[in-house]
Amino acid sequence: MISVIIPTRWIGSFDKLKRLLDSFSTQTLPVQEILIIIDFDTPKKPLQQMLLHEKYSLVTLYCQEWYGVSSARNRWVKKALWDYILLCDDDIVLSDPLTTERLLDEYVDKKWSSLDSVVVYPTILWHDTSRIQTQWFIGYNWLLCWPIPKYAIERKSKLRQWCYQYIMRIFGVKWVTNQIVCTGSICLFTSKKLLLDQPFDKRFTFIYEDIERSYRVWRAWFYLYNPDYITIQHREKPKDILAQSYIDHPDIVYLKSRHRIRFVLMHANRRQKILFYIGGFRASNIRTLLMILLLLFQMTVLPTNFWQQPKTEHNLQAILL
Repeated sequence: MISVIIPTRWIGSFDKLKRLLDSFSTQTLPVQEILIIIDFDTPKKPLQQMLLHEKYSLVTLYCQEWYGVSSARNRWVKKALWDYILLCDDDIVLSDPLTTERLLDEYVDKKWSSLDSVVVYPTILWHDTSRIQTQWFIGYNWLLCWPIPKYAIERKSKLRQWCYQYIMRIFGVKWVTNQIVCTGSICLFTSKKLLLDQPFDKRFTFIYEDIERSYRVWRAWFYLYNPDYITIQHREKPKDILAQSYIDHPDIVYLKSRHRIRFVLMHANRRQKILFYIGGFRASNIRTLLMILLLLFQMTVLPTNFWQQPKTEHNLQAILL
């Protein structure tokens, strides 16, 4: 009934992936198939040995050349055998044994409520805590070039919501929606048919590929649903400020800027494009430059106390060069 698709890469070990696979074995509604997609540039043998040693009978391992995560997801959705797809990253854990059962129940319930197609996104928690990391986004601020988070307790989320509401009041628009319109792809549950009909755009190899696809699906009148009570743990690796903003490497900075512009060209109307080019486009570039200069200054003044990861200095110098 349910196929699971997990793109992964070698990051020194497969411990996080093992935790995810173990969590599937505790579900009250078992999955019938797990497809793990690994890049050709990643050592395959350690993962094969781990799967064999742990006796994961439902797991099938595939290799794919590195054409991007969007290509990997699209290609292997076609190979899935079952009608329902759980698409997820390799650094999550389904800590609640009822997760798959609840995802399916919510999908079926919303689908039969006269909705043609539904995508269910669980609430994401910081790993080993009950703190919410994200409940996804309820709009896109074209002037400031920000997705507007639904979750608004942390300061960053509050600031983005306040800015959006303030700008809407200036233009005389009342903002009352609480429906998510764009999301990440840390974890989602939907039908195989929807993923085939609305695939990821291969031009978005990484960064913004999930925002673009979910926004396109929402504009096509599909329903993106985020139940509060369905949660998963996100075991994200520690990141410095640059990595959190996707500006810790020259290639990442380039992809983020290119895909953000492409997103606007594809989905913004004339007024929104004007707002983006007079506001968000310039502001995001200035913000990136200021963050790099500020962190460079802090790294120079407090090299021991401020930077915990030596590789950060290398990445920062690479950006400046």
